Amino acid sequence: MKFLFWAILAALFLTACQSTPQESATTTPDVEPTKTLNDYLMGSWESMDDSLYHIHFEGGYYYSDYAGVQDPSARYQLVDSCQGTKQGNIMMTSLPDGTPMCYDVIKADETSLEMIYLDRGNTLRFRRD
Repeated sequence: MKFLFWAILAALFLTACQSTPQESATTTPDVEPTKTLNDYLMGSWESMDDSLYHIHFEGGYYYSDYAGVQDPSARYQLVDSCQGTKQGNIMMTSLPDGTPMCYDVIKADETSLEMIYLDRGNTLRFRRD
């Protein structure tokens, strides 16, 4: 009886190993290509701490405004570090006199943006305008 049990078990095992799996009837849905940090930055943002303060990213330029008074625009770059500071997702821009301003982008998605101004260490929080 033991022999019959082991023979059946071995036959089932060999049959299972030899069969090829059938292709799944389900398909993977189309997935949007992964967005880059720059993609998430694009557009207008309102400060969560002061609704009169806004920042804007457009076509490689960054500018801010307060109560509708716009500061001059400046080019920005996404870099790994800025003036020997923290490594990571750094947004670097410059003041009109050429002084670099460095921000560590700690969160950027469809609805919110958080950056740390590296000279002072304060966190700037924004929601999409």
